[in-house]
Amino acid sequence: MAFYMRIMVGHGNSSTFVSDANDKPKALAGEDQVVTLPIDVLKLDGSKSTDDGNIVSYLWTKSEDSPGAGVVLDASDRKPVLLYSGVVAGNYSFTLTIEDDDGAKASDTVSIQVKQGLSAPSTFLSGIL
Repeated sequence: MAFYMRIMVGHGNSSTFVSDANDKPKALAGEDQVVTLPIDVLKLDGSKSTDDGNIVSYLWTKSEDSPGAGVVLDASDRKPVLLYSGVVAGNYSFTLTIEDDDGAKASDTVSIQVKQGLSAPSTFLSGIL
């Protein structure tokens, strides 16, 4: 985005200044979530992130204090939408970092609480003696 400023200084003399200002992008990792196991795929959507130019890279990272379980599907940690499988009960935190075509970066973090689901009821068979 370019800004133009023209300064008029008496007797018709003028100067024009051009400034290329780049607004920082805005990363939007989505709303915090609470999910209950079993869950096949955790989907985090950063596609609502914005910029005054073009977003050229996305990078999702899981925080170190999140459970170690899980795997990124289809290299989606470098796409607007992260697909993450194999989660276990616990609190996860993912940070989305985006970069625009002028090199400016922004980040946003989303928290996911994964709750343990109820176990299927057990069936007991008793025999007659």
